[in-house]
Amino acid sequence: MAKATNSTHGELIAVGDESLVTLNLTTDMDPRFEQDFVAINGGSAALNWRIACLAPPLEVRHETHYAAARKRLQSTVYDDFARQYDVFNGCQTVLSLRDDHFVGMAILRGDADGVTTEADRRVFAHGARAALSALRIQRAIANQGAALVLGALESLNTRTILLDSHGFVAGLTDSAERWFSRGTALRLRHGHLSAKLPSENDMLQRVLRQALLAPADAPVSARLWIRSGIQPHEGVAVEVFTLPTLEWNLGFGSRVMVAVHAGEALNAERAPVLEAALRLSPAEAAVAILLAQGKSREMIAGERHASPQTVNTQIKNIFRKADVNREAELVSLINNLLR
Repeated sequence: MAKATNSTHGELIAVGDESLVTLNLTTDMDPRFEQDFVAINGGSAALNWRIACLAPPLEVRHETHYAAARKRLQSTVYDDFARQYDVFNGCQTVLSLRDDHFVGMAILRGDADGVTTEADRRVFAHGARAALSALRIQRAIANQGAALVLGALESLNTRTILLDSHGFVAGLTDSAERWFSRGTALRLRHGHLSAKLPSENDMLQRVLRQALLAPADAPVSARLWIRSGIQPHEGVAVEVFTLPTLEWNLGFGSRVMVAVHAGEALNAERAPVLEAALRLSPAEAAVAILLAQGKSREMIAGERHASPQTVNTQIKNIFRKADVNREAELVSLINNLLR
């Protein structure tokens, strides 16, 4: 696209809620471009005049629209950024626009390239239509992949939710859907996962955002206890995992998996099952259930009136007997055994 329009760079970008940039592929660009774009909150319509003049899909916006948008904005942050990377000129269009995110394509031009001509914009518009077709195909493939994953998880009777790169719920297992319908510590609203209590929701959203933005070489794996009431024991254990993704998936593929372990299956009455299955002592079985409920080691020690050293020793014994190395593995095993 850049070559066909006599431009220095071509760009494919996806931006979600709260200016979250989930994809920014730019050809022949300084590697620092994407990092600096995120650092200045480049996905914000209050700062970036390119974002500020978004239009309906396939309508082309160019330098004339950029100039008008610059006059409306109070910030020059993006102006400085555009001059730094010599991308003040160009044109753009939206390929997909939804309430929670958009995917767009642009050509970025420097001073040497000059402003776009009508001929350049015609070529760009023609290419955008082809890009939109490719985008629809990619979304269909991603949806099919999510359905296959959920089908496999459903066979295990797990309460699992998949989120795409924009934080939008891409799918959930039937078990999760039935569980949500009963009213729980977690909610699904407008396609987003949230917690019932504001304080718990702040924590959940912070972890989900970390998982969404995690680089491929440092995925997030976190376990939370989401309270549903005043008492600490009222709630559910939630695991959040960053899933592997491809650079070119445009944000439609599953990016984060959330597994919910409902408390009704994780109470002290089920301890004998763990004792028999994993050959745990009664004390070890009790500790294992508290771990699966999302309690920290410090909370377990306080609840059992034991020293932290004692709890750590018991957990080491549990790991050895269960043949696992991580708490997440143990939680998964316990939920399968107590289901």
